[in-house]
Amino acid sequence: MAEEWVRDKSNQARVEAHSRAEIEKILRALKEEHAELTNKLTVSEREHLSAVAGLKSTETQAEDQRKKLYMTELKLATQKQQVLDLKVELKKARKAAHLAKEALEAEKQALMGSSQAGDHGQGVEGVKDKSKGEEKKPSTGAKDTTKAEEGEAKTKEAELQDKEVDPEAKDSATSQPSQKENSLAPKTKA
Repeated sequence: MAEEWVRDKSNQARVEAHSRAEIEKILRALKEEHAELTNKLTVSEREHLSAVAGLKSTETQAEDQRKKLYMTELKLATQKQQVLDLKVELKKARKAAHLAKEALEAEKQALMGSSQAGDHGQGVEGVKDKSKGEEKKPSTGAKDTTKAEEGEAKTKEAELQDKEVDPEAKDSATSQPSQKENSLAPKTKA
């Protein structure tokens, strides 16, 4: 019996040793798995923090791009308005140039007409003066007066048309009438 008891205890000790060895193996495997999972968790946390930082950076860049887009759109709208304003000014300038050209043509025609009328009216005198060797020409004072009157009429007409096109031009035209009148007044010779 004692031998049997020793054998049982010996078997129990072997089984316990074997169990302990198995448990130690499992425990080592669990520790390794735990270390591996801890490393994966650390890597995952770093990637998460990096992604959060990248997201914040991207959001900041997107906000900056939105601001730049807004400023660009604002500049574009301003430049479009400037182009429209310049087109209006160009149209006015072309119209003024056209009116000035018409005034010049009318002035030329008036001079041609007055010189022809003067020639017909002075036909008899011209014949008389030709016998003396001279031809009489119309006075320069009459020409200057006619030019000035026609120029003033065309200028006033252009101003009225400009006022109809742009009411703001009305204010600028009325604020400086003396300068325009002085520049249009005929120059008299002393």
